[in-house]
Amino acid sequence: MLEAQIEAAASYLSLILKRETFARPNVFACVREASEKPFFWQISIPIFNALIEQGKVKALENGTYEICKDKIGHQLPDQILH
Repeated sequence: MLEAQIEAAASYLSLILKRETFARPNVFACVREASEKPFFWQISIPIFNALIEQGKVKALENGTYEICKDKIGHQLPDQILH
């Protein structure tokens, strides 16, 4: 469940808010705001790193990231994105 929330938050930042890049704390802030459960960095960091390993999120320079739109599970129809 937490993996899906983190993946959805990364998609939200990129696809809805139109941020080409984002920082990990931004993703975690989205999850914290949307979740009713306590949020723990110790659990979330390995999950975020797993998204990188799976190719769903790409690490860039200076601690920024971008989603890999063709691999991430939370995609939106083109008509919503334009």
